[in-house]
Amino acid sequence: MKVESLKTIILVILIVFSLLLTGAIWNYQPTEDKVQDDEGLIENTEISGTTQTMSSLLVPEKVVFSENSKYYSYKNKENVKELFNSLQNVTLLDISSTQTTGLPDADKMAEFIFPTSIPSDVIANIFKVDSTNSFISNIDFNRIFIIYPENAGEGASAQVWFVNQNNEKVLVATLPENGANAVIRDLDDHKQRLTEQFVYEPEGNNERMFLPVDEVKLPIKVLTYTVLETTPLRNSLFSRESVVINISGKDKQLRGNNKLLTMTDEKWMKYVDFNSSPIDNAPNMSKYDIMSTTLSYINDQKGWTDPFRLSNVSTNPQTIDFRMYNSGYPILASDRGISSMSLTYNKQNGNISEYVRPLIKFETYQYNESQQEALPSGQQVVDYITTDPKYSVSHIDDIQPGYSLVQQPSGSPVYNLLPYWFVHESGQWRQLDTKKIKAAVSQGAS
Repeated sequence: MKVESLKTIILVILIVFSLLLTGAIWNYQPTEDKVQDDEGLIENTEISGTTQTMSSLLVPEKVVFSENSKYYSYKNKENVKELFNSLQNVTLLDISSTQTTGLPDADKMAEFIFPTSIPSDVIANIFKVDSTNSFISNIDFNRIFIIYPENAGEGASAQVWFVNQNNEKVLVATLPENGANAVIRDLDDHKQRLTEQFVYEPEGNNERMFLPVDEVKLPIKVLTYTVLETTPLRNSLFSRESVVINISGKDKQLRGNNKLLTMTDEKWMKYVDFNSSPIDNAPNMSKYDIMSTTLSYINDQKGWTDPFRLSNVSTNPQTIDFRMYNSGYPILASDRGISSMSLTYNKQNGNISEYVRPLIKFETYQYNESQQEALPSGQQVVDYITTDPKYSVSHIDDIQPGYSLVQQPSGSPVYNLLPYWFVHESGQWRQLDTKKIKAAVSQGAS
């Protein structure tokens, strides 16, 4: 056979093969199944979590005791929640609004600091409120001050201020002696439970932060997880309509009636409702509306699968965010945000337009109380960020220790919970490198 004929045959074979391959690509469809209305859909819409109350999600990030221009906070962050919970049995008296400039200043007081501004409507969820009180509900606060009269002894009442430093209008109330004594008891009788703090006010903004004078010790933990059953979530989000399932790699997508649910690696989900048709008398949701609606919605799912707390709520956009905590500290970094949960509401119709949450439930796998990480002191952190050009201190509004949740190598179902310092800069949490902070300290000392 001539060489030219052989070349022609080979060329024809290659062309035919190319046409077949092109046709296969054009006609390829990913794995897709359609679930009919009654196929696999059961009435259950609950996942393996719990329900919560409004007060259980509203936990201060920190409580600071002030006495004669010195500041103290708890060594054990779990004590913050314990103290705050004790106030729920106390009745506030004589609530009223007033005008003020700046934060209160007194020789002796306690300051509860929240991670976000919350509406005054929640006061009735935190305290018992005298039924004769009617107070203004359009005031937000992110701090509660409990102020003690000068030279007040045990048995004296205290004044309570609900304050947002960006708002001159505040709410004031009276805290009876039983509540006043409970708050200040650790400062008076159990100071060994406290650690000294100093005030840091970054140049260029009006934020005031309390940071520890000494190093901070956080426990190191190893967590494992279980995967949540997703059928109840599907039932909750898609009702009984037909759902098309599309599986591609690590992603599993469910869609139907202009809704899309994406589940990645069985660990994380994002639900989007593209239906934006306005309805008559659509609710203009306040912060409290968003909080109470979300609480009811996730409670109906029994969707509180880990220790979540409120981290942000906003009316523009209508969004609410929750963050996981461990040992009283926030988990501020994790793979694909599996330590947080958020919901967004459509302003046109009040429906949930986006719902993002983890699909796994964590539990402690290994924990030894003696295994702790000693983080640098607050002053060492301040020295580091003020000298490193990567950070703009005028855009930093929070600094605190927290956790990074990191999966162990090779896809292991085990995560390390690692302590770090974090700064909140321009709306984002940034993890600080402990080794670089310590190296900077050593260099400065040499």
